[in-house]
Amino acid sequence: MTPFLPLKDKSYTLTVTDENGCTDTDVVEVRVKIVRPVFSPNIIQSGNEGTNGTFHLEGGRAVKSVKRLEVYDRWGNKLYEGKDLDIQNFDEGWKADFNGKKVNPGVYTWIAIVLFIDDVEIAFTGDVTVVE
Repeated sequence: MTPFLPLKDKSYTLTVTDENGCTDTDVVEVRVKIVRPVFSPNIIQSGNEGTNGTFHLEGGRAVKSVKRLEVYDRWGNKLYEGKDLDIQNFDEGWKADFNGKKVNPGVYTWIAIVLFIDDVEIAFTGDVTVVE
């Protein structure tokens, strides 16, 4: 039997035949529960080269990519913009810097457009605290 991953509700007709040639048919209704999990860290460490030093989004198999990720300071200045980020690559994202210099500790806001495998795009927002 071939596994399948339906993206929307669908009916499937199944027909089976036994060794005597007897057949039976049934209809199976598959209902898809759409879950779009996207997670983000709420604290990152400036100057850290490890996973705690990069602000990135995480998600499940339903996420195709992060179409756009923007980070802003408290005055509304855009500090970072990333496009078409791989959600599985934790090195892709904001490194708590601006123009090659570490930003000051504080709270920064972000907005992201996430593309899912069914080609639905959803905007997510939040904030992240940068610590030294």
